[in-house]
Amino acid sequence: MDLKKEPFGKHIPCLDGVRGIAILLVMCRHLLPIEPISFVPLEYVRKVLEAGWIGVDLFFVLSGFLITGILLDTKGSNQPFRNFYARRSLRIFPLYYFVLLVGLVVFPLSGFNYEGLQLNLDNQLWLWSYTSNLVMAYQDSYLFTADGFRLSHLWSLAVEEHFYLVWPLAVLSLSHRPLLRICFGTIIVALTLRCTLYLSGVTGLANYVLTFCRMDSLMFGALLAIGCRLPTAKRSLQFTIPAVGSLAGAGLAAILFTTKGWWVSHWTMQTVGFTLLAVFFSSALYVLLNTSEKNIVKRTISAKPLRLLGKYSYGLYIYHSIFDAHLEGWIPDESGPFANLPVIGPVSVFVARVAIILPITLLSYHLLEAPFLRLKDRFIPKPAANSDHRESVTALTKVKGIGG
Repeated sequence: MDLKKEPFGKHIPCLDGVRGIAILLVMCRHLLPIEPISFVPLEYVRKVLEAGWIGVDLFFVLSGFLITGILLDTKGSNQPFRNFYARRSLRIFPLYYFVLLVGLVVFPLSGFNYEGLQLNLDNQLWLWSYTSNLVMAYQDSYLFTADGFRLSHLWSLAVEEHFYLVWPLAVLSLSHRPLLRICFGTIIVALTLRCTLYLSGVTGLANYVLTFCRMDSLMFGALLAIGCRLPTAKRSLQFTIPAVGSLAGAGLAAILFTTKGWWVSHWTMQTVGFTLLAVFFSSALYVLLNTSEKNIVKRTISAKPLRLLGKYSYGLYIYHSIFDAHLEGWIPDESGPFANLPVIGPVSVFVARVAIILPITLLSYHLLEAPFLRLKDRFIPKPAANSDHRESVTALTKVKGIGG
């Protein structure tokens, strides 16, 4: 049975909101002063925000879902590979390589010597080639942590890029059954590899940053995209996904309460934890997409503030970590009129730090990224002769992948 071709291109505001939640989680991890709270319920909320790195996992799931959907819905169009890679390159490369050019070429040539510059320069080849996650895993170090220009967070973009390089070849070449087998097989390989590495004594960054160790998150998103396009699967998904997602949520809650947090280096996360996150996020995404527009949760996620954060999430992700140390210096944890107030103090510091990084991101988006994004219209997939994909591919410009 062929995959169902649904009209693809209708903009879904809640997905922008989901992206906004993901970047908020990541920024909370880096910019929110984390201090213990005596009120137990709020203390566990704090622990979740302290584990804001899970926002990257949400990005992975969302990316797997959106990219697979784009590829499935452009099957049968002319030059699908060229169009996909051109559009992805125009979205990802300009800002990424602009940052590297400034930090690794312009600053050194101009004599600006930020702390940690030499370490970035010594290992820059890994950044230019989207392989920084490999050297970080090998050296068991975040490596690119220069206080003046941090680039260690780019490991997640390396994982995404590896996904973009390989996955289109499979989706555009295979029918749904082989694709489903690849998804399930890759999930099993990722989980097995992490468990094997951990049992072998590899307990550092490898399980967290290596591409094959993190492919289960991307593949769960891909599974969701495929399942939503299979008429025979829709009915079973309505019953199984909420149940499976609830079980994954229960597992994550058990880890949270027993280990007092979601620690990326703890054995629970290094083995089954990442998979549980992927199951929970993909299940939540499915439920959200199939919830009434009048639902208060969906309306909140689709609200303009979260959607705007989602729109600019790519720039926020890159810039907030680069300037992380500067933001902490400009607005210390104990600064501000509300510094000594529980909850309000840390939140006010977080808001002040975001208020600094947001204008930088907006300028970057409109002056650097937007001109390249407009070029994407030259690579809109066009239906092949006698193709039944016309409605899907002609609306593709309305669909946003990860980061916009």
